[in-house]
Amino acid sequence: MTTELNNKFGIADTLKFITEPSGISYACIANDYATAKISLHGAQTLSFRPREQEEILWVSKKSIFKLGKAIRGGIPLCCPWFGTHPADTTKPSHGFARLCDWTVISSKKMHNGATRISFELTNSPATNRFWQNEFVFTLTITIKKSLTIELNIQNCSDEPINITAALHTYFNISNIEQITVHGLENCPFIGIPKNNKNPEQQPITINQELDRIYLEHDGDCTIRDNGFNRTIRITKQGSNSTVVWNPWIDKANRMSDFDDDEYKTMLCVETANADKDGRQIMPGLSHTLSVTISLDQI
Repeated sequence: MTTELNNKFGIADTLKFITEPSGISYACIANDYATAKISLHGAQTLSFRPREQEEILWVSKKSIFKLGKAIRGGIPLCCPWFGTHPADTTKPSHGFARLCDWTVISSKKMHNGATRISFELTNSPATNRFWQNEFVFTLTITIKKSLTIELNIQNCSDEPINITAALHTYFNISNIEQITVHGLENCPFIGIPKNNKNPEQQPITINQELDRIYLEHDGDCTIRDNGFNRTIRITKQGSNSTVVWNPWIDKANRMSDFDDDEYKTMLCVETANADKDGRQIMPGLSHTLSVTISLDQI
């Protein structure tokens, strides 16, 4: 498989495919702007590191790299539902897209030196166990100074489909105590902890478990990291909700694929179609959820 992928989609000195002992294959990208690593299992970006910068994405030291299992970190694709299935709690949390092997359909070295790779997932007997709809999910990833992830959800069935989704981005941070999140001020939210001053007037700081869906938000967010002396900018399209999550101490201790102290060095800020921001897609039409992650100049 790796040889076939490299022959068809490899790019000399830029893009190569490898398969690790776990059986999972990866696309490894190195261009003039950045390096990146993408798992074909889940079409999940696990690493994005601009040149001369700290890693942007976080992956747990205890992640399970096994076919059919979710990988804890990077950018999991939560689709076609976000969180628990609304009608059947026995179905996989956050949908099945992150549990499936995706097919590489194209790769390209852009004229500006960026690298672009696209993946596809279509309905099959494996997905029909969870969702009886005809669909094409297409994920396009562009690596340059910034990282752009575009998830297109096409309805190929004869009936409307309803989806919730998220690009569940785990960010690598210096220390949770050094972090402020800007851009969500004055947005209503649901989740924990609750706040009598909802919506909040100040940037977010974190000193306890945080698991919130911020609604009515289609603008940029920034993560100011004083420890790494950088600001990460999150620009999105096709989204009117943003999820912010850190498990803090007790929940981190309960998760088998999460080291007890790792809550200190990660923060999820997720571009989403969550809760009231779910979308209905009519037959033959599609919806695109996208995010661009970049570093502001300091």
